[in-house]
Amino acid sequence: MVINNQKFTKSELEQTQSIINLSDFGERPLVKGFTIDGINSLDLDDAIWIENHGDIGRIQVHIADPTEVIEIDSPLDKAVRKRISTLYLAKGIIPMLPLALSEEKLSLLEGEHKPTLTVEIEIKNTGEIINYRLYESYFISLGKLSYQEAEKISNSPEHNLFLPLQLAQIWAKILNYKRVKNGAFAGIIKGNFYINEDGNLSPISCNSEVLISEYMILANTVVAQWLAEKSLNSLYRNHLPQGEENQDLIWQSIESEAENQDSNSQYTHCLAKAIYSPVCQGHLALATPYYLHFTSPLRRLADFIVHRIVKAELAGNSSPYSLEEMTIFANSINQFHLDHKQKQVNYLKEKRDKQLLKITNYSNLETKDFSRLIELSIRNNSLSEIKNELQIRLKSGQLTNTDLSLILFNTEDRQLKQLTFKSINHKTFVNLLNNCPKILNQIQDLRYEEIIYNPEQLLFISRLIVTINNQDLTTAKTVKGKNKKDAKTKAYKLWLQAYVNQELVSYEQLERLEMESESTNPEPEMINFKHKLPLSTLNNLCQQKSWENPNFICEQQEGIFTCTATVNTEEQTIMKVGKATKKRTAQNIAADKILLELN
Repeated sequence: MVINNQKFTKSELEQTQSIINLSDFGERPLVKGFTIDGINSLDLDDAIWIENHGDIGRIQVHIADPTEVIEIDSPLDKAVRKRISTLYLAKGIIPMLPLALSEEKLSLLEGEHKPTLTVEIEIKNTGEIINYRLYESYFISLGKLSYQEAEKISNSPEHNLFLPLQLAQIWAKILNYKRVKNGAFAGIIKGNFYINEDGNLSPISCNSEVLISEYMILANTVVAQWLAEKSLNSLYRNHLPQGEENQDLIWQSIESEAENQDSNSQYTHCLAKAIYSPVCQGHLALATPYYLHFTSPLRRLADFIVHRIVKAELAGNSSPYSLEEMTIFANSINQFHLDHKQKQVNYLKEKRDKQLLKITNYSNLETKDFSRLIELSIRNNSLSEIKNELQIRLKSGQLTNTDLSLILFNTEDRQLKQLTFKSINHKTFVNLLNNCPKILNQIQDLRYEEIIYNPEQLLFISRLIVTINNQDLTTAKTVKGKNKKDAKTKAYKLWLQAYVNQELVSYEQLERLEMESESTNPEPEMINFKHKLPLSTLNNLCQQKSWENPNFICEQQEGIFTCTATVNTEEQTIMKVGKATKKRTAQNIAADKILLELN
């Protein structure tokens, strides 16, 4: 069923109706073959025929030729460039071409003659290609086979397609063996699973599914080589390494995925994403220096464009597309597939979310599903519905750090927050809070300050400052630890406890408190500051001027902090020193001196 909002325009349908005579290709050589597709497939754009000549195999791959009857820049040509690919969705299909063309007039239906492009390859029994050629042909289908029918015929010697199917099975195994030997980790069989060229892992229900894929990979490779050796730009399909590829790790990943798959599972990506490009750079996963898409022109824009380029070269004409145009095509197709993949992910996620929200018995939910339920419940303000299960999992330590963070920072239930705080392992506070900026938009930054660091006297005093919604919040008190690690853990814990109890103070409030506490015993260099809250004032000034934040280097010796502050303006670098018995006071003194010079 075609999705209604994706129907073709009047001009596109009129052009489709005008394509009526597909029998006037008598000057082309007549070729034969058969198709192997899904039982309900009607858009048949590829067929094969295999013969033996001594110990040489002659393989013919015949591909439907839509560009012969669809003029460049015509309404249908523009529709293809806009739609990019046929999409098979749960609600129906969004075809790249009208079904009257893709499933009828241009489809390689049994008993009908259709214009095709043929890739003919001769190979040795080692899998080595010794010759190939491309040509326009006129095709007659001897059989429309489903995968299951092809499997059955392979075991039926009386059938007229028994021999070519037997040969197809033999040569497919040879080609596959050669690819694996060359180091490929896609387009191969692994146990009961087939890994296609994009790294999708799918169970094998019958050998014919793998068979037809083998010949499509062969044809795509040969056409890519034919164009690349002529130094022609096309739409190549490149799969490049992201770094130094470790094949052992790739195989471990593939084997792990295979062990966790079943016949109802979704495909899993094991490999990096291949992309389209006008320049041929090779396909790492298939272990070939040449690759493109040629075999599905009724369903893919990339194949459709490659057909035009191939036909122009066969006719002795220049390419119908400039390098700039093909770059635009490649980028558009790549983005289209990224967007479609994201839509698929979002659709499956929304579907699973709806199922989760309908569940009433939460005790059997796996950790990752319950984590997702926490997110959904917070978003829908329905956390109270799962509160009992939350409390059970909190007490038993079954929640992840992300779960704990969401409860602490994205809920208003203070009792639940306090219970969550109490459930946190002492060793977990640092990791939990450090991870927050990655998962919570409201937390921008964390800064850990060592106020006093004196290993010789076992004196470690510190505090944590967290930027929440662009405001720096910290604790009114500092913490003292028996070592550096202990002081840091205590500072993180104290901060979180103050947050839960709503006792945090802003950076400005902290400075006032510290200055008030020192007013009864002023520092030698801090009689009167010329600026109110010098440290905050200097930080704000740097942000307003788009300067780098002030840099402070503090050293302690015999109970005195010496803090050197540096600010880089557009015109100069200003450096000032402040000394005091407290680190914060020393920083304020240095900041005040810089502000005086700037004024």
